[in-house]
Amino acid sequence: MDAIRVRLYGTAWLVYFVLIAAMMVLRRTLPERLPTRFLEDGTAAGWTERDSFIITFFTILGLILFFSILIDRFLLRKLGENAFLAAVTLFLTLLFLLALMPPVLHALDIPHIPILTLSVAGCLTVLLILAYLLRMRTLRKEDEEVKRTSDYFRKLKPTGLMAWIPVSYPFFPYTISLNDQGLLLRGALLASRWRWSQIEAVKPGKAHQAYGGAAIRLAVSGLDVILLTLKGVKWPLVANAPDRDLFLEAVRRHAPSIEIQLEA
Repeated sequence: MDAIRVRLYGTAWLVYFVLIAAMMVLRRTLPERLPTRFLEDGTAAGWTERDSFIITFFTILGLILFFSILIDRFLLRKLGENAFLAAVTLFLTLLFLLALMPPVLHALDIPHIPILTLSVAGCLTVLLILAYLLRMRTLRKEDEEVKRTSDYFRKLKPTGLMAWIPVSYPFFPYTISLNDQGLLLRGALLASRWRWSQIEAVKPGKAHQAYGGAAIRLAVSGLDVILLTLKGVKWPLVANAPDRDLFLEAVRRHAPSIEIQLEA
């Protein structure tokens, strides 16, 4: 997961520096004032000084990139190995790229600005989808090795409202496996390993907890909500598990000392 996080942050920083280089090259050809707002017919309705716009734009984007790395390093690591913030940071960087296009293209008198911007947005969307599909293909290849050494649950799905938002899927676990060493959650942007010594208890959860951003589902349907409380971590892992009995049986077999506060 470290390699994925480095690639995502590296791509975001690469886009950032490419944009800076492009603006340095284009600066002398741009007028002193750049449009900031447009009417429905594409006519500029607001203006700002060129240099102030460039400085403000790249300062804000640079701060986002810098503080994302700090938050990732000192806060998100407590939630296990993941590349959540790295993916969000890259997505925001691409949004900044799209936001920069209309004023620059307008200033350069390039026609069909909305079509060009939408075309770039479409290409970026396709690339992100392809990257996600390739990552999931890699996970499926790794599944066979995991199955041989662990109790394995596949095709975890988000519950509630999140199930209707496809863009959220990369942020949810795809598989969960248990062995004598601990528990492993894996997904497109997640590879969190928790030793049994890090898990306090398995507790019953409330129905609404299965509809939050942290909810995972072990199959397509089910009502029993399980919380895995972790030592030193405020946020529990939440599982909506129709095969709850199998899951609890695996926990008891691999970690008899774990407190299970609900019956199979």
